[in-house]
Amino acid sequence: MARGDFRGLANEGRPLPPVEDAHAGEMAAAFSILRNAGAAPPWIDTDKEVRRLLGQRDRARRSAWRQGREPSAFHENRYRELLEGLNEQIERLNLQAPTPRQHRRRLDVGHELAEYRQIHTWPDPDRRP
Repeated sequence: MARGDFRGLANEGRPLPPVEDAHAGEMAAAFSILRNAGAAPPWIDTDKEVRRLLGQRDRARRSAWRQGREPSAFHENRYRELLEGLNEQIERLNLQAPTPRQHRRRLDVGHELAEYRQIHTWPDPDRRP
């Protein structure tokens, strides 16, 4: 500071304006420090992982749709593992998120598997969901 490195910056001689983050509540200051350090709150990283896994699930469904035949036990088990891992990440997100607005609903694995099988065995490729 003695060398004048910080002269001429916005808000010189005044306190920095507060960061408005309605979702953070009392954690706003901590999140601001993390954001300024280039880090994100843990729930943000978990949400990114949930979105990545949802994309993987969607790709698996599109692949099943293109194949149009009965899924093998191997592929069905891998799909089930993907769904269970996704639900674990959703639970983690729901525990970490500061408010319920950031929560996600768990997937119904049985319903998802039934849809996966239906997509695989849809009779008319032009009328698949």
